Amino acid sequence: MKYISSFIFFVTIFGLCNQAKAQTTKIAENATQERLDSIVYLETYDEVIYNGNKEVWEYDENGNRGYWGRYIWNTNTNAWRGVQRADSTFNAKGQLTTIISDSWDNATNTWTISKKEEYSYDTEGNVILINIDTWNKTTATWQPSRKSEHTYSSTPNISRIYISVTYIFDTNSGEWTISHRNEINYDANGKMTLYNASFYDTVSESWKFTNSSFKYENAYNAQGKQTLYSYYKWDESLNQWKGQGNLIETVYDEMGNKTQVVNKEWDETSHQWINSTKTESVFNGNNQLLQKTDYIWETSTNAWSNQNKTANIYNESNILTGTILSEWDTITASWKMISQQEVSYDTNRNIVQYQKLHEDTLTHQWYVDSKIVYTYDENNKETSKESYELNDTGVLVVVDKTTTEYDVYGNTILVSTYETERGELIKLFEQQYIFDSTGNKLTEESAIMYFDGIPYIQKTNYYYSTHSTDTGFESITGGYVIYPNPFNNQLTIDLNDNFTQVSFELFNAQGQKVLSTGLLHSMTIDIEGLPNGVYFYKILVDNQLRKGKLLKQ
Repeated sequence: MKYISSFIFFVTIFGLCNQAKAQTTKIAENATQERLDSIVYLETYDEVIYNGNKEVWEYDENGNRGYWGRYIWNTNTNAWRGVQRADSTFNAKGQLTTIISDSWDNATNTWTISKKEEYSYDTEGNVILINIDTWNKTTATWQPSRKSEHTYSSTPNISRIYISVTYIFDTNSGEWTISHRNEINYDANGKMTLYNASFYDTVSESWKFTNSSFKYENAYNAQGKQTLYSYYKWDESLNQWKGQGNLIETVYDEMGNKTQVVNKEWDETSHQWINSTKTESVFNGNNQLLQKTDYIWETSTNAWSNQNKTANIYNESNILTGTILSEWDTITASWKMISQQEVSYDTNRNIVQYQKLHEDTLTHQWYVDSKIVYTYDENNKETSKESYELNDTGVLVVVDKTTTEYDVYGNTILVSTYETERGELIKLFEQQYIFDSTGNKLTEESAIMYFDGIPYIQKTNYYYSTHSTDTGFESITGGYVIYPNPFNNQLTIDLNDNFTQVSFELFNAQGQKVLSTGLLHSMTIDIEGLPNGVYFYKILVDNQLRKGKLLKQ
C-alpha cells in the first residue's frame, strides 16, 4: 500500500524504532492487532495552545490504511479544522488501486472533493498506468487531468529500462497532449545508472531535451559500490548538457573502504568538469581509518595541493585513542600539527573522556583546550555528557551538560539539556518519552524549552486501538528499522535476527523503482546518486510485505 501520511510521522516513528525491536509472532487468521490510529501534536506556552497538527487513520479488513485525514488547530475557534483527507482502496494483492482526496473549504467549513488517482499494474506488480482526475464542481463529475504510462524492458548491456510518459488533458480540445518522458536505466544489481527527462516536440513529433530537462548518471564497481555521481541540466543555447553541483568520483579498496573521493565542478568557460577537491584515505587490516588527507586543485599549477591531514591512533586492542590534525605549511612545504584529540575508555570500552589539545604559540607547550566527559549506568548506557571549555582565567569549566534516563526496558524516557549561565547550570531543554506497559509502543513524546522558567511544550501523542486482521502471515512490527530518516547518502536496514529472507525496494514519488536489493542480514546501503525528495519503500520479510515513506535531503 502507498502511504499518504506526512513526513513528520515517519521521522518520529523510525527515529525511535531503535529503542524497541519486537520478535516475530504468528498471527492466526481473523486475529486482532493493535494499530496506530492517530497522532496528535500540540505546541503550548504557559498552557495556551499556539499550534497543533492531528493525523488519523482507518484500516480495511486486510490491515491496509484505507483512510487518512489531517487537521490543524484553529486558534480562533480553539478547535480542530480539516486540511486534507484521502480514501484509498486496494486489490486482492494489497496493491493500491484508488485514492480519492478531499480538501477543506474554509468558506463553507466542509470537505470538498478535489482529486482522484487510479493505479494499474502488470502481472509482475509493476505500475503501468497512473490516472489522475480532478473534480468539476460545476458539472459535479470527474474531469481528466493527467496520466502517466509506464513501460519496462531490458537490453543485453542494461539490465532494466523503465520509461514513463506523462500526458496532460486539454479541456479545450478534449484530447490528451503529450507532456514529458522519464527514462531510468538499472544495472544487473538493480542500481540506477541513468535518469533523464525529455519533452515532446509537436513539430518534429519526437522527444527532445529542453531547458527543463535533467539527467543523473551513476556508475558502480563490481562490489556494487557507487564510483560516479553526476547531475546535469540541458542548455538549449549550447545544445548540450550542463553540469550542476559536483561530479563525485569514488575509489574503494577490496574491503569496500573509500580510499579516494574526487569532487569536480562545472567550468562555464570550457563547458566541462574540472577538479575541485580530493580526499585520500588509508585503512589498516581491521578496516579502521588510519589517515585522511584533503587536497585542493590549483589551477595555476594544474596540480593537487595539500590542505589538511588527519591521523588516527589505535591501541593494542584496536580502539581509537587519539587523532592528530595537521595543516600544510606552504612556506616550509611541510605538515604542521595544529591540534590533537585524545580519547579515554572505561573497562567496558565506553568513551569516558574526549579532549582537544592546542599548542601555545609562545611556549610551544600543548594544553587542553576543551573536553567532554561521559558517564554510564550498569547497563553501559550513557547517563550524562559534560562539555568543558577554558574560561578567561585559563581554567576548564562546564559550559553545558546533557543527562539521559531510561526505563526498565532500556528505552530513553528523559533527556535534559543544561547550559551554564552566570556560573550556574540552567535547564534549557527536555525531551520526554512515554511507552506502554510492555515498553514496545511509544505513546507520548514531548520537547520542552524553558524561557525564563516558563515551559514552551511541543507534545505528540500516539493512539492505538485493536483491529481485526485477516492474515496468516507473521507480524514483523518493530522487527526491522530503517534509518536515518531523513537520509542523505546512506540507508541502514537493521533486521531482526529471526528473519531468513528479505528484499528491499525503493521508489521515487512518481512510483519509479530506483533501488532493488536482497538482504541476508542488517546492512547499510550507499545511495548517493538519488535526487532529494520523498521516497517510498517496500520491504518483503519472510513473505510479508511492509511499506513506508522516507525523505532524502
